[in-house]
Amino acid sequence: MNNAVAIPTPSSALADRLRGTMAPQVMGETSGKVYLRFDFQSGKWTCGKEQEDVTGVEALINTASIGHGWTMWINGAPKKSIVSFDQPLPMPMAPEGNVQPQEARVLSGAFIDDGLEFIFETNSLGGRNAVDAIIKQVIVRAQQGQEVFLYPVIQLAHGSYTHKTHGRIINTPQFTIIDWADINGVRESQALIGSAPEEDVDDEPEEVVQQPVRRRRTV
Repeated sequence: MNNAVAIPTPSSALADRLRGTMAPQVMGETSGKVYLRFDFQSGKWTCGKEQEDVTGVEALINTASIGHGWTMWINGAPKKSIVSFDQPLPMPMAPEGNVQPQEARVLSGAFIDDGLEFIFETNSLGGRNAVDAIIKQVIVRAQQGQEVFLYPVIQLAHGSYTHKTHGRIINTPQFTIIDWADINGVRESQALIGSAPEEDVDDEPEEVVQQPVRRRRTV
């Protein structure tokens, strides 16, 4: 049975926008990027070799990098068939022995605080639902006529539910959308402020509060 969340057909406006967007490679070439992982037991997001806790961190998702397809592990190595989300889900590859292909989602983005790029790949139902939720919001905006701010600014969060049979808490990954950005990373909220009429302000300088700088994550 296919438990994947149904994804509506993308609008032509979205497809046209994505055709002119450079998508980062999510298959194979991962130099300079870290893998983003979600722990279903603790509900934490981690990244990189040191498994740094990035729960609650803000990130920019490259919409053009989002893909769906299939993955299958053979002798410890992944075998994948992934296409862009605005294309039909490809046919699964043939099973090999007792190994069956699993439906998968992929996306990439960058952390807001230090610009480090990451890759998220998942074949779990919870992971697919999290990525599908982003896809649906992008499609809704495109169908409403938005052609510029189609790149989600998200916060790495989690939800949870109680397993009906075992009675234990199951954590689920969530990409909470807090803003939208254009292809250059300019946020929609910033653009709206920039377009607002200027108000009279006092000549006294404002106090500048120095923000702490996060340690750059290791690849």
